[in-house]
Amino acid sequence: MHTQNTVELFLILHGRPIAAGRPHPKEIPLKVECGSTTFTSIVYRHEGGQKFTVVAETQCFIIECLKKEQPVILTLPGYSKIIDPKGFASSYDRFIHTPYLENPIVLPF
Repeated sequence: MHTQNTVELFLILHGRPIAAGRPHPKEIPLKVECGSTTFTSIVYRHEGGQKFTVVAETQCFIIECLKKEQPVILTLPGYSKIIDPKGFASSYDRFIHTPYLENPIVLPF
């Protein structure tokens, strides 16, 4: 998602949801692999367990790997996905340079 001041990266599952963990029910571990670099980060679980917000540092790492045409492996509990970088750099460039969407709804409070 691209707004005026930020870019947000979300992971969305189309399978079974990931249950809330303990002791922090909104934090789910994410293993990220790119080239020889592997680390574990956290993602923030949204209600329902199928949408997750990626933290800024991890988001930047993933985007930079894909821009350099390096595949990225993302692993959540019960899920693993290889992200193919083919065509990412040009798509991302168009995405970033397209005017962001403004919310046309103004609430009175």
